[in-house]
Amino acid sequence: MAFRFLSLFAFFMSVSFPAWAAGKLYDCEINDFGTGWVAPRMIISVDQSEQTAMVFDGIIAEVVKVPVPAQVSRRSASSLRLNWTVKDIPVSNVNTKETAQYKAILNTRTHKVTVSVQLNYFDNEPRGSGKCKVSQQK
Repeated sequence: MAFRFLSLFAFFMSVSFPAWAAGKLYDCEINDFGTGWVAPRMIISVDQSEQTAMVFDGIIAEVVKVPVPAQVSRRSASSLRLNWTVKDIPVSNVNTKETAQYKAILNTRTHKVTVSVQLNYFDNEPRGSGKCKVSQQK
């Protein structure tokens, strides 16, 4: 399953976004703090200039089918803030669809990530954190 997930991401990145020839790929294992909405695995592709990024996880795979762009801003010499939105996430227990606004803080030195989610229809603010394995994209 892990290989399939990474292969699917790599396929979409190479076909849909050929300009992403250089940069870093962060393969992150996320521990959800028990509230849901944060996928257990997230792949973040950051271009070489650290000005643009793409994000892919299980929620995005189910809903959008392809990696989504994230807005990137530098927080410090070793930290990036990424923001992205996923629309139309099915919520089966209330028979509706939700829009989730994600924020991740990626520490490029320690390879740790924290993720928080703001939901439109629910008051809880799901969060998670984890460690990423980093590889260079060619």
